Amino acid sequence: MLPLKRSVRFVVLLVAVYGLLIFPWPELTAVYAATYRYVCNGLFASMGSAAEVRFEPLAGNPRFDSIALLSCKGYDGVRSKRNVPFHTRKTGYLPTALMIALILATPQSLKTAVKRLAIGLAAIHVFIAVGVLVTLLYSLTDQRPEQNIKPVLDVSMYTSRAIFFFYRMMVISPTLSFVAPVLIWIGLTLPDAMRARNVSREPSKLTARARRDVKRHGRAPS
Repeated sequence: MLPLKRSVRFVVLLVAVYGLLIFPWPELTAVYAATYRYVCNGLFASMGSAAEVRFEPLAGNPRFDSIALLSCKGYDGVRSKRNVPFHTRKTGYLPTALMIALILATPQSLKTAVKRLAIGLAAIHVFIAVGVLVTLLYSLTDQRPEQNIKPVLDVSMYTSRAIFFFYRMMVISPTLSFVAPVLIWIGLTLPDAMRARNVSREPSKLTARARRDVKRHGRAPS
């Protein structure tokens, strides 16, 4: 367990860095949103032979800043279109900011911080990309007869339920967006913490062993 002073320092740095990063900087928000759309266009421009996706900025909407324009040839041969709005700050920037804050607040050398940042940012963006993919798949397989919404892609009932399960867990509920960075951070820091803990225990073990030897033999081991 970290000493109280180091724990307080970690919390203070975490709050300070995260607060600084999530401050509504207009330029930074715009740059991140544009980068988000650019990467998504590269990853999801073609979802198989039947579906095409294009991410574009969405102006005049206070809830969303980007929109995915989907064009897909359905199982009936008819090409359908779906528009899926995204809030890049909520789905991408905030988890990324938390990942950065957690790593920078952790006591470590500069080399270790750079390494953890590289791995952590790569991991959190894989998580973000999976969330985007799940959202697109849900849009293509969603069916609500009462609203005359039919699925574009014909999938099995089990596949549809699995997509909805992940959509509800990763997109509808914001909890996982903040749990994922914490889990990644734990995975990056726990092995080193355990090794440091084992090393710190070694001197006490040797001291206890030396005391036993003195008591038994009247001398410490050479």
